[in-house]
Amino acid sequence: MSFLFESPVKTVEELSTLKYYPIFDKRWSSTVKTIEKNKDNSVAGGGKIKRPRSTGKINRKPYGGRKKLFDSSEQYVLDFGQKNFDAKRCLTCNMLYTVGEIIDEKTHQEYHDMFVNSLKYRDWKNEEVVNIFDDGRILRVLPSSPYYMHKKLDELFKIADIELGINVDLKSSMKSTSQFFIFISLPSKRITGFVSAERINSANKLLTENPLMASTDEYPAECGVSRIWTHPNFRRKRIATRLLDTLRNVFYNNRIIPLNRLAFSDPTVIGKDFAKSYTKNNQFLIYLYRHIIEKDTSHSKLIDKN
Repeated sequence: MSFLFESPVKTVEELSTLKYYPIFDKRWSSTVKTIEKNKDNSVAGGGKIKRPRSTGKINRKPYGGRKKLFDSSEQYVLDFGQKNFDAKRCLTCNMLYTVGEIIDEKTHQEYHDMFVNSLKYRDWKNEEVVNIFDDGRILRVLPSSPYYMHKKLDELFKIADIELGINVDLKSSMKSTSQFFIFISLPSKRITGFVSAERINSANKLLTENPLMASTDEYPAECGVSRIWTHPNFRRKRIATRLLDTLRNVFYNNRIIPLNRLAFSDPTVIGKDFAKSYTKNNQFLIYLYRHIIEKDTSHSKLIDKN
């Protein structure tokens, strides 16, 4: 390691002209100024450094709190070309994070667990249970439901939308006629599936799948499914089927929605196969934004909670 000592010692004048990385500028700049000031004092005092007389008082600067990380110009991580310095994308959950950054790694760990094992569920107050099974139960959430229910739904949207290829949050997609059904798996108490639906007045029939083409003729429809999603680790357990069966039974309080009045919004490839299987029709109904009923003006509304 002798190369560390091969450079000659620099003078004060040479130090001020050296270039350093930004994180070292302040330190060396401060050092150079201190040396030059002491040198001037030494010359003025005949070779002796003048020291200020003590007044007996200690001047303390008021404490302004800890310096904020992002308001300072200090660099906290050095890039020496190490292998895992740059941002990394998780191959499982698709999240982009920085290896070695504590906050990033913790956020990724939490999101990864949520993605792999789905969201944890803690019992809600005033939850509306609309169906019960041996391996879980189905809850309904409405636009009038408490904020904490909507917050959990929004988290579900973010997870599902990565796979579904949608980027619309809960607030933007919620209508006054919307209803949401979530499946709570037991005993794990994980949210393993959900369906989002809204009232519609008509829909078009699917004609071809590739490219996706629908009929120009419109057909009567009562309910549109905008999202239906099951966690990958809990598929083939009829969760999606049970969600739609429950939706059809409770969406209106006085009738069951017939299969030929149920429509889907721009389904994925997997979604198309499921819709064909569930409706037993290769030309199932597809609905657009113009078919949505924004306000519920009918008298056949939701199940009475009492």
